[in-house]
Amino acid sequence: MHRLVLEKSTERADKDLAAILRVQEGEEIFFIRRLIIEEDYPMAIDNLFVPSAMFPGLPDLLLDDVSFYHLIDEHYRYGFGDESLTLDASTARGDEGQLLQYPTGSPLFILRKSMACADGRILHYSKSIIRADRVSYHFDVNRDGRIINRGKDFALTVDDAERQDRKS
Repeated sequence: MHRLVLEKSTERADKDLAAILRVQEGEEIFFIRRLIIEEDYPMAIDNLFVPSAMFPGLPDLLLDDVSFYHLIDEHYRYGFGDESLTLDASTARGDEGQLLQYPTGSPLFILRKSMACADGRILHYSKSIIRADRVSYHFDVNRDGRIINRGKDFALTVDDAERQDRKS
């Protein structure tokens, strides 16, 4: 896998990002956008948001082909905690299609992820835009309707709006 940095900036957390990252609205955050390439094909656009106070110097360290998780572990020395993942479906817009070399309107997965460190502080929030023709997701579900992931058990939830739609 190859990672290509497309954009780096220092921004101020808006209300939504502040809530996700558990920082104050207006607090400084780093934004880094990377293109993920596998087998010479662009497969994803990764948009990463991190609290700058937790990651001093990150924009200078997170270069092409440097793993963010390796930096968390080896450079910043944070222990990994829980993750929250949301997987949605979408279609490629013009700018996404150009970067991914994928026709506008083609199916995409949108993976939103936040990860906490061992002490509960949020390490990052990312939104990955993934070509649906290059990736598949597999879930094993037990009889109780719980997804099993590498021996860890977690619940498959459906939001209330979707539940209401299914009842209709």
